[in-house]
Amino acid sequence: MPQTLRAYRSVVCRTGAFALAFLTAACSTLLPPSTPSPGYIPVLEAQRTASPSDPNTLTTLGMAYRRAGRLADARAVLEEAVAAAPDHPGAIYYLGLTAEDQEDFAEAERVYESFLETSASGGLRDDIADRLVRVRRLALLEEVRTSVAQEQALTGRPPTEGTVAVFPFLYSGSNDMYRPLSRALAELLAVDLNQVERITVLERLRVQALLDEIALTESGLVDPASGSRSGRLLGAERIVQGEIGALGENLSATALVVTTTTGVAGNQVRTEDEAERFMDMEKELVVAILESMGVVLTVAERERIDQNRTANLQALLAFGTGLEAIDLGNFDEARIQFDRASSLDPGFAPAQQRSQEARQGARASAVSIEQAAVRGGRELGSNPAVDEWLDLRFGFSEIETLAPTGPDRDPIPEVLGGETLGGMAGILRILFPRPGGGP
Repeated sequence: MPQTLRAYRSVVCRTGAFALAFLTAACSTLLPPSTPSPGYIPVLEAQRTASPSDPNTLTTLGMAYRRAGRLADARAVLEEAVAAAPDHPGAIYYLGLTAEDQEDFAEAERVYESFLETSASGGLRDDIADRLVRVRRLALLEEVRTSVAQEQALTGRPPTEGTVAVFPFLYSGSNDMYRPLSRALAELLAVDLNQVERITVLERLRVQALLDEIALTESGLVDPASGSRSGRLLGAERIVQGEIGALGENLSATALVVTTTTGVAGNQVRTEDEAERFMDMEKELVVAILESMGVVLTVAERERIDQNRTANLQALLAFGTGLEAIDLGNFDEARIQFDRASSLDPGFAPAQQRSQEARQGARASAVSIEQAAVRGGRELGSNPAVDEWLDLRFGFSEIETLAPTGPDRDPIPEVLGGETLGGMAGILRILFPRPGGGP
């Protein structure tokens, strides 16, 4: 190695170490731009100045900001990247992760949905679908907490017409074996009510999250006044609540519909039968509930309601136990129970659907945001344009052979694009292009 080159490397590694954290001790090894180090930030900011609308540079800069913990800057620049290229997979992916970092789960949900709609990056689609299950749950829980905190302001808000919330049923039997039917019955009623086009049923997790947030006791599950308050917070026009009882070898189910704006309950409906015929009881109950609401079923709606059934009581009990687990965020246990329900009755569609949801939730919970970021970098790959530019910025061997040495030499401006070596500046600009090219 020429003496001049050795001296220059010594000066760079000694004098510029504080500003060149992205270099190793040998000033030669760099992280790939697909997982950019915060040390890239000055260089990428210079490139952004030269090409302010380039989505590749903006994405890489946003990733570097994120790794540096500058989340607001990362989100702003990634939003710019998405605005410049709405289908840019890297920009969308890391914008979603940054929203998760900021615990803005509603925004993360929106961004991940956009990724699945627009991105051709197949390697990350399953990962995003998993994360979407997680952030949807967290966004919903946050929305419920906000509603409770703003209860007074929401008191006069009119409910959305046709919306129904189904509460978990109070279980009052002495045999705890049947307790999981509390949630199972509510879920199956919600599925069946949703077959009616004039009705919109609120998702079960939203209802359960509210009940948990306001710490509604079991006795409140059948109290029309408590139900009316909860329904208003949910924005539901009506709520369905009731009770399951055990009578020897038989089970009974009682339900009523409460109009949230008035707190007035309709006529109570009731059914009773052998425990093994619980699914038939559920069908009788849903039809009676619809009649109490003044809803006349079409032939097609009645057929769809009749299709959703299982004849296996043990499958129903496993299904209800899985719902209890998923409400607690225990996705692994939920998956086991839903799989058991599916194996007991392979045609039990709600169990199969919930099993997939539990699997996705378990996978997403097992992968941290940082691990997702690393995987995204590997799947999306490095950016050729940025790679080439960074190679030019750090490949300064030609400059070394021409530049003077000595105690007054300051290499930092050269590396960051501000070469000012007097009469040699023109030569350096030719040999060492500035960001974006040009003389």
